[in-house]
Amino acid sequence: MKLGMILNAVLDETHPVSVTSELCKRVRFRRSTCRNCVDVCPDNAITLSPGPAINDNCSDCGLCQNACPAELFRNDVDWDRLLLKQMESLLGKDQTSGAKKGLFIHCSQARKQNQNSLAIHCLGNMSETVLLGAALSGLAEMNLAKGHCAQCHLKNGESLLTKAMTTTQEMVENIGLNKLTLRLIEEQKDSIRDARLTRRELFSKIAHRETVDTTSDLSEQDDGETVITPLELKDGTRPSPRREVLCNLLKHDGRGNTSVSIIPQALPWKKMIVDEANCVACAICVNVCPTGALSKIFENNQIIRHLDSRLCTNCSLCQEACPERVIDFEETYVATDLINEQTCVVARIDMTSCAICGETIPARSGEVCATCEKRQIAPMFMNV
Repeated sequence: MKLGMILNAVLDETHPVSVTSELCKRVRFRRSTCRNCVDVCPDNAITLSPGPAINDNCSDCGLCQNACPAELFRNDVDWDRLLLKQMESLLGKDQTSGAKKGLFIHCSQARKQNQNSLAIHCLGNMSETVLLGAALSGLAEMNLAKGHCAQCHLKNGESLLTKAMTTTQEMVENIGLNKLTLRLIEEQKDSIRDARLTRRELFSKIAHRETVDTTSDLSEQDDGETVITPLELKDGTRPSPRREVLCNLLKHDGRGNTSVSIIPQALPWKKMIVDEANCVACAICVNVCPTGALSKIFENNQIIRHLDSRLCTNCSLCQEACPERVIDFEETYVATDLINEQTCVVARIDMTSCAICGETIPARSGEVCATCEKRQIAPMFMNV
């Protein structure tokens, strides 16, 4: 499916942004204080009760999608893949063999840098996945032009861009890629005309231009899969769209035809660790996980907890909800953990049976469960 056709199909829809509220941290754990979507929304279009709902004020800026740790906001088009395709097309133009590859991207309020400068509604929509994809495609320089963010309707996007740039620089260094130079400049356009275009209006303009070449696919899938299907939980799991793109980028270069050598160094995602000695195997962490990245099995008198790194979005809800405070995260992440198609064991809890009622309890709790222990201290039935 060509880019123009994708965009036209999407623009015909009345409500381009959808939200799967049951995946929200506040819905799955009522004491969660997450407000990322509300805080970043420039239109006061998101309300929490307790999960997010979008009202008619939404201008489809996309900042909530980039800010939500559980990835529960979705657009009809996968913007990460779409931006990567557009960058790949532009990189293919006027590039001589061995030349230093550079790319210019500007927001709707900034001046266009050159004839091939790529327009994006707000630079806050640039995720680390997009920036890493640029590095993997052989890009040496990326010049990002912004307007006066402090005066912009979408000023909250500036902090998202800063985070993505910092993360990308760490990733590029830690997985052994050639250095990607990111330059951020302020180039406010002289005319304010089009400065307040919504993202829908901006992509409407792109849809009416000459369709870019999208024959090369970053994920070795059909172009039609750039269009997003509704979120579905299958077998208790829900894939992370951003992680899927990232995994494919780490496995291949930006054009999908050359292997990238993954150095087992730290990536800027945290790795889950569990204090096994104090874990009571309550499984609250498993039950609240929005993506089903955590699972458990009972085997050989042990509760074994697994983590699928491809599904984990590091939303930290497991840590927030743990009543025993035994979950933490390391400050480093091994690249191979992300792309391996296997789950890893994060905890093994020895279990035993209560000597009175037979209930399965952690071995560290002793021979009697908490309920039976209380009944021994204050019997439920007493002889009169």
